Amino acid sequence: MRNLAPCIIAGSITGVIQVTYCLSFAVLIFSGRLDSFSTVGINIALLSCFWLTLVMAIKSSMPGVTTGLQGSAAAIMALLATSIAASIPAGASSQELLGTVIAAMGICALLTGGFCWVLGHLRLGNLIRFIPYPVIAGFLGGCGWLIFKGAIEVMIGSNLTSYAIPDLFNPKLVQHWAIGVVMGLLILILMRNCTHWAVLPGCLLGGTSIFYGALSISQISLADARAHGWLLSTTTGTTPWSVLKTLSLADVNWQIIIQHLSNHRFLLPLILLSTLELLFYINSIEIAIGEDFNLDRELKAFGIGTMTSVFWGGMIGCHVLSGAIIANNLKAQKRLTSLIAAGVFILFLALGPIFITLIPRPVLGALLIYLGLLLLVEWLYETYYKLSKLEYFSVLLIITTIIFSGFLEGVAIGLILALVVFALDCSRIPITKNMLSGSEHISNVERCSHEAQILSSNGEQILMVLLQGFIFFGTAHRLLNQIQRRIDDSSREKINFLVLDFRLVNGIDASAIHTFNRLIQIAQKKRINLLFSGWQRNSSPELGTILEKSTIKTFPDLDQTVEWCENAIIQAVSDTVSHFPPVVNEMCYSYTHSANQTKSYSYLALLENLDSEESIQFLSSLNRITLEKAQVLFKKDDLPEAIYFLVSGQISTWIQIGDKDIKRKRLRKFSEGTVIAEISLYGSYGSSKYRTTAIADEPCTLYSLSMDAMLDLERQHPVLMNKVHKFIIDLLAAHLNKLQSELKTLV
Repeated sequence: MRNLAPCIIAGSITGVIQVTYCLSFAVLIFSGRLDSFSTVGINIALLSCFWLTLVMAIKSSMPGVTTGLQGSAAAIMALLATSIAASIPAGASSQELLGTVIAAMGICALLTGGFCWVLGHLRLGNLIRFIPYPVIAGFLGGCGWLIFKGAIEVMIGSNLTSYAIPDLFNPKLVQHWAIGVVMGLLILILMRNCTHWAVLPGCLLGGTSIFYGALSISQISLADARAHGWLLSTTTGTTPWSVLKTLSLADVNWQIIIQHLSNHRFLLPLILLSTLELLFYINSIEIAIGEDFNLDRELKAFGIGTMTSVFWGGMIGCHVLSGAIIANNLKAQKRLTSLIAAGVFILFLALGPIFITLIPRPVLGALLIYLGLLLLVEWLYETYYKLSKLEYFSVLLIITTIIFSGFLEGVAIGLILALVVFALDCSRIPITKNMLSGSEHISNVERCSHEAQILSSNGEQILMVLLQGFIFFGTAHRLLNQIQRRIDDSSREKINFLVLDFRLVNGIDASAIHTFNRLIQIAQKKRINLLFSGWQRNSSPELGTILEKSTIKTFPDLDQTVEWCENAIIQAVSDTVSHFPPVVNEMCYSYTHSANQTKSYSYLALLENLDSEESIQFLSSLNRITLEKAQVLFKKDDLPEAIYFLVSGQISTWIQIGDKDIKRKRLRKFSEGTVIAEISLYGSYGSSKYRTTAIADEPCTLYSLSMDAMLDLERQHPVLMNKVHKFIIDLLAAHLNKLQSELKTLV
């Protein structure tokens, strides 16, 4: 019983509130020429809501879900019903008129439900969420206007197209719609300042009481009130069972149905807007109660419920936000809550048309006025403070187009504007993560001091552009302008190497190909070497075809690209690259020519710091090693065995990526005249393991100072080894400083 009471309260409150909406939307659809069938429409609305709520109670992913009629779907169905009624010949029978309208509604419900079911079955529900917010705002704002307009028609009992604007202010007409407008405004004000569930039913009950009090004081009978349009009209045979009997296939004018449903103003906007509003309310419920729906399951359940509702006439519903909030607050998120709400619809249906025809038109009109104004306030007024000026202009344009042209035209205008706004916004997102010179970012090649000095002096010749995101015509043009300004900057050194790094690029639009063609032409004209790093052909097959026909060089990563540029600069500065002789001869050479000889190799600084006796002791401790191409010097997880002095050749250190040795990345490259010493050498003095693997890129000659030799020198010549340790530590510190500087530059 403790769990039963909250379910009864939540289900009953939600059901009663949704019954009032059913009455209003049904009267909105069955107005004008269909006014005498309004009770039939109300029965169809109640049956449709009962059935959809029952299906959702069984199949929804969220217990306690209740449903009601959709405002946007009702607005479009009202347009459809009015247009069909106007197309039926004046001499046609009432059965043909009613049967054709109900058949058209059923087909719309069948197709809308089928569309939602297919979306859920194919797991494509999330695609609808990619429709831009301004477009949704424009749709719902347009629906607000149609509901507001329909409310006036409900209260005056005819279409607004029959009247000029001044005619609406005729005293006989004003008294019909002005009361509903004032009451609707009052409901809107109260509902926006008080969220209690009893506010809306209380306003409607109070308005009904005042209406009948006024009739009593004026001594106006119900028949006179109905004759003057204050109450709903009635007709015979309007029980739920007779409603089904009126839908005779023989009486349906199928030609008119085909003519209207093939019109782009009705069916397509109805399907699209109904799906959008359904997903919008599901998302709103998720936010309100803090729980997630299985979106695809909801679409399938909604589709089944809507398709099968055609047996009752077929009106389109959706999840009810207020019902979900009430159930959540009362801890009544049970399927029993949904079943009780469904029972409320049956209860009011059982009361029959006599009760329904006692509801005043101004009260029903006031509820529609409230709903229309609510949509206009939320999606036309409040969005002004949420959107940019361009986005808000698109909302205004969509609503205006819906009012004067139709929903599908509004949809088309909205989507086109959304694409334009999206393209403009994306073009403002920088695709250039960073622009660096060769002085700011160097390769991981360990070079001798002479080559390092050359690169330091000529680093501005290299321009690296690190790209990111998606490149299309707008962003590509900005990139071209950025590069063009740097190339034309005469105050800086001329660029000879332009590197474009695509590692962080998600894709390239075909419209950007022209810009890259233009960039290639500029590079050729200025005699600039254009290089691509991290390029993947699948990001743009068209650009890949252009690269195949050009002389542009491509590299797998930025490090190898920069290395190529640096080698080209060194080659241009020095026509020949000297090879370092054996260490003993070099020591003698450097000492005998120390006054004039330029020191090109990094370990000469160590030799210069040793006296003659220390030099002899140090050099006698070295061992000569030769490596063939691809031969391993040391492997990852090996214990350090020595410090290596590279006399000739090149060696690279690699790190493994992943659990299997399938992909690897080069960390550093050592050229002749450099020292190979890992920081793991000083981890508990040689007990830490190597973290990389060193492999010869070409035949190499090295001299090694083994760990045993170092220990002997420490015991016998500690001053000498202090100088060696200081030299190695200075090298490691310089490398760490370089890495830190590059990280700051790249981040």
